[in-house]
Amino acid sequence: MIEKNHDEGVEMETPIIIEAPVGAEYLRQFMDTLPLGIVNKKETGCGATSLMLENNENVIICCPTIQLIKSKLSQYPNRDCLYHLFGVMKGVSEKDIETYVERCRGRQPVKIMTTYDSFPKVAGTIGDVLKDFKIVVDEYQELLDARVYRWKSIQNLLYGLREYENVTYLSATPIPYKYLPNELKRLSYYEINWPNRTRVKPYRVQTDSPFSWIVEMIRMHQEGIRMKIEGYEVEELFIFVNTVKGANKIINDAGLSPDEVKIVCAKGVINKLKLGKEYKIQDISDENKTFNFYTKTAFYGTDIYSKSGLAVIVSDGYVKSTLLDITSDIQQIAGRIRTEENPFKNIILHVHSPKGKLLSHEEFEVKLAERIMKAKNDIDAFNKLVGSGLESSIIEKQKVNEPEAVSYYDPDSHSIKIDELKIAHMRHKFETIDSVYTGGVSIEKAYEMAGYNIEEAETWIQNVGKRMNRPKSKTLFHEYSLTYSEEREKSSIGKTELAKEIEQRYPLIHQAYFLLGDIRLKQLGYDEEKVRKWVYFKMSETQVVLKRELSNFFFLGKRYTNKNAKDIVGQIFEKLRIELTPSTKFLNSYFGVKKVKICFPDSYKRIDGIEITRGIE
Repeated sequence: MIEKNHDEGVEMETPIIIEAPVGAEYLRQFMDTLPLGIVNKKETGCGATSLMLENNENVIICCPTIQLIKSKLSQYPNRDCLYHLFGVMKGVSEKDIETYVERCRGRQPVKIMTTYDSFPKVAGTIGDVLKDFKIVVDEYQELLDARVYRWKSIQNLLYGLREYENVTYLSATPIPYKYLPNELKRLSYYEINWPNRTRVKPYRVQTDSPFSWIVEMIRMHQEGIRMKIEGYEVEELFIFVNTVKGANKIINDAGLSPDEVKIVCAKGVINKLKLGKEYKIQDISDENKTFNFYTKTAFYGTDIYSKSGLAVIVSDGYVKSTLLDITSDIQQIAGRIRTEENPFKNIILHVHSPKGKLLSHEEFEVKLAERIMKAKNDIDAFNKLVGSGLESSIIEKQKVNEPEAVSYYDPDSHSIKIDELKIAHMRHKFETIDSVYTGGVSIEKAYEMAGYNIEEAETWIQNVGKRMNRPKSKTLFHEYSLTYSEEREKSSIGKTELAKEIEQRYPLIHQAYFLLGDIRLKQLGYDEEKVRKWVYFKMSETQVVLKRELSNFFFLGKRYTNKNAKDIVGQIFEKLRIELTPSTKFLNSYFGVKKVKICFPDSYKRIDGIEITRGIE
């Protein structure tokens, strides 16, 4: 049944509700298969994919990422299901598929998992009998995202599936109806209602520098000061960041070695270059480390097993590529940890900035209109050249402009068309990401609207600042400095082991206490950058050269205006790379200095100045 929503001006499918029995946690407890059409399972981790891999049907499951396939391949066969799965991705040939299908004959149903890109290969190999298979497009909401940078493979998938009736589009975070591809709007729409649904609790931390906050959390974890939530201590951190660059920055800033981290991202050449030779890209099924980093390739459908691991999400409003959709991306992340006894299974920690430098709604619409107009101009130019043999230049222009263009060349009709799916994706992402992180909708409100359990986390959110969100002056350098001072006072004979460790990790702290002392460090606010500048200034090597330079410009009995004296000091500082503010007061530490009024023969003004009364020692 289709009903009209007059407010939005779009047709919306009235869902067919499937009621889960009270107490049920997995689909296999009350279903033997998935219905055809669109299925909104609402819950991640409810075993929808497992249901189709373990039932008696021949099944082809289309997935957005290779990691999702590898995650499932590592789980089968097992003691509950002896079926062998077959993964189709780059490098797998038609002959390999034929061999697997033949091996299944009379032994087990065919269970194939394939990437979106490889589905045409699978369909072509299986041929006419594909009509007897159940086809599942898993995490189908990714069709919008993937359409932007893999438009040809997504177009081929959608077009290819149009001729089959035996298809299920599956997601826990479905595409809103108004943004659905046209090919899907004709399908029946199902929702599974879970009466005892566990709502995910988002523990939120707002900070001006989310990445630095995560680095601080990692360092504290290494020191044995571990995050505690609801009385349980976190042993492993699963850090979800949308970009490899973001993960790499955190790893480098925290000084993590390759054996301390597990990095799961797409295994492309560019990502390997970003991470460097020392850090290896791993599979989701590889052994966990204390610090585990996941980019978007692992957000959907993959399973993480950890008895005491916490999912941590980092997003910075000033770095758009790090931003995630609370209704989709973050909901998916929240369901990745599958270990039942994990106390953090239904908890996420979201570290985010207050707001970002993103477009307003008006600015977004203006820019989108400009891109649409540019696409229409390309279409007009193409149409005028059709038949002349020159239209190929416009076709090539389309290729060059991807992924920015909102038009595409359709070789079947030999025409350029407006890419409505891409425009829908852009609008959807603006509504669910930009408007949230720019303050159009608060992070808290966005969670509430998406159905998260925000009440229980509020007390912790207020208290976490006292423990983790340290004041700006209380940096790690600050705390190490205070600890070092305390350790020095504990022993008048030798240094404690902790003091030695701090000296080894932060040599600057030892130099600072030797050259500046506790009082001066406190005056400098334990600011590491300021301390570093003053340590360099106070070093004997610097002082020797500085005194020599000063003696070349300031002479006993000579008078200098304050401006002249300050300029001379500034030139010396610049020459010696001393990054302190020059002033005449500074000279008091080297010379005898007396304040005077200086008169000039051609002026009646008396100008403030100094006289050198004692030479430099």
